[in-house]
Amino acid sequence: MNAKATDWYTGEPAPESAGAPFGKIAISGSCTDAEGGFHPVEYNEGTDFPTMPERFAKLPMSLWNLSLEVHTGRIYTFLGPVNLIFIFFAGLAAIWCLWTGYKVRLKKKRKKKVL
Repeated sequence: MNAKATDWYTGEPAPESAGAPFGKIAISGSCTDAEGGFHPVEYNEGTDFPTMPERFAKLPMSLWNLSLEVHTGRIYTFLGPVNLIFIFFAGLAAIWCLWTGYKVRLKKKRKKKVL
């Protein structure tokens, strides 16, 4: 197989010189619509498909920022000093969940070996 890399926007072959494996625009993903249209997702700019509903455009915080706040635990600051205790117990719950899942997996693996 002799595959060649090409620039999606220009259709030109990728340069043979060492460097970034993409052109001037970094594509981080793609999606297709119901009609089969291809929509690239640029690393820095994102995509214009699908368009954001007008009611979401006026919200004070984007979904990305909300997800980041939940992930880092900063969203829980409304709990006051209790937020540290909440985050601690949420962490313990996550560790417990991972540990019990691991134990169940081991139990199933051992049972399979016996049979």
